[in-house]
Amino acid sequence: MSAKISIFGNYQGEEIKQFLLKNEHGIEVKITNYGATITSITVPNKKGEIENIACGFDTLDGYFGKEYVENSPYFGGTIGRYCSQIKDSKFTLNGKIYHLAKNCGENNLHGGVLGFDKRIWKAETFDNGVKMSLYSKDLEEGFPGNVEVSVTFTLSSNNELRIDYSAKPDQDTPLSLTNHTYFNLNAFSSNVENHNAKINTTKRHKMTIQVRQREQLKI
Repeated sequence: MSAKISIFGNYQGEEIKQFLLKNEHGIEVKITNYGATITSITVPNKKGEIENIACGFDTLDGYFGKEYVENSPYFGGTIGRYCSQIKDSKFTLNGKIYHLAKNCGENNLHGGVLGFDKRIWKAETFDNGVKMSLYSKDLEEGFPGNVEVSVTFTLSSNNELRIDYSAKPDQDTPLSLTNHTYFNLNAFSSNVENHNAKINTTKRHKMTIQVRQREQLKI
């Protein structure tokens, strides 16, 4: 297995890199340090043909296109500090009210205007993966505390893509990290209406009416 590096584009005067993870079975995962974003996942199909099954772009410019920016689909991005919505862009912690950036009506979505998916991460490779690190300052997008964050992507010989998260805050703060990859197992030859997903959980979060309506408007 190997990890190869290429130039993905330029942002704010800094070269953005793309990291290619590949195993002996022909599976390839591409990740950029802009937003610690998965840009593609290619796998062999039943005929042995290589197909991409994850939404993303071939160059950095795609993530700044007019249609993409207006719709904000967060293709493959690492989401933080807090994934999903925080109602009215505020919360109370230890008796103090914190006001957050509003980027989804009156709510804060996926960390705000400049969430982790829109930041440049530091990256270091190892044999079968890449570790990306980010420093989030106190009151960034309104969230309290400095936080050292890392996300590690590992591709195994068993065809497993593993994502491990680590966060070290210097004070109490909300944290909820995730990856926002969209999959199409038809390799985009058709839509995902015939897909089935199984989530092994015993609990689910019930959204408020305000959040449900906001999400419905975005579809």
